[in-house]
Amino acid sequence: MTKLLFSSPDLRVYLLADSRFMLDGGAMFGVVPKVLWEKLIMPDADNRIPMGTHCLLVQTAEATVLVNTGIGNKYSQEFVERYQIDTSTNLLDALSEIHIQPDAVTHVILTHLHFDHSGWNTCVTANNSLATTFPQARYYVQKAEWETAINPPNSRLRASYLPDNILPIEPQLTLVEGNIQITSEVSVQLTQGHSDGHQIVRIQLPMDYSANKHLQPRTREIVYFSDLIPTTLHLPLPYCMAYDIYPLQTINQKKKLLDNIHDHQALTVFEHEVTHPVAYLKKTGKYFSIDPVTLSDI
Repeated sequence: MTKLLFSSPDLRVYLLADSRFMLDGGAMFGVVPKVLWEKLIMPDADNRIPMGTHCLLVQTAEATVLVNTGIGNKYSQEFVERYQIDTSTNLLDALSEIHIQPDAVTHVILTHLHFDHSGWNTCVTANNSLATTFPQARYYVQKAEWETAINPPNSRLRASYLPDNILPIEPQLTLVEGNIQITSEVSVQLTQGHSDGHQIVRIQLPMDYSANKHLQPRTREIVYFSDLIPTTLHLPLPYCMAYDIYPLQTINQKKKLLDNIHDHQALTVFEHEVTHPVAYLKKTGKYFSIDPVTLSDI
């Protein structure tokens, strides 16, 4: 399923859905007790909660930029059952809805290289070999993230980085360090916290709002949180995942970013949110919540 976030003569931004899946609720909320988080989202009998997988496509006259590549399809039946991967939707179908072929993508920005964000980096060819899914694109990754992914220092990290998603992209790889402008509209901001090289993506919007009635008047930016704030339920500062390798960094980055994003009426995208992946931030006292944005299907 594909939705249009922003449209102007010079820029179009789309929300693309890859497969949904399930993750352990305790792992998703870290030190927050289950008695608290299950009031917000009810787990299944195996303590799992549903996860969306939302990518972005940014299209300009000069570039076609894909942000993250979802969970992909290169998994065993055991893996599919463990994570309850719903393959009824996928990223390539979402791109096809807006008539984008994989070889039209010029940039792939990866917020990090965990398996649920990098799955369509590669695909299996007709002769059963691996190839990059986007053959004309440069893949942009933080240097620290790449170094951890290709040589994980311990078994805890190794489980999140799958070589089939990662190693084949090396000939098309561009390593970045810190906050970098990728195109004139798209930049990345290093946050770490979740992983050594986790980055969020920020998209600057032009002044033309004629086709964007769902946006607030002062919105000049779209912010893609990735796993810094994976769902709307992770807006409270202590609500961090057990998957975060540096949870205190995650908390500090959230603290730095949320006020600024709220004050500037930035449109926010929550990658793993199922119900309201696109929203504005609302603030009551020191607490943040959301004002959901309803988008039409393409």
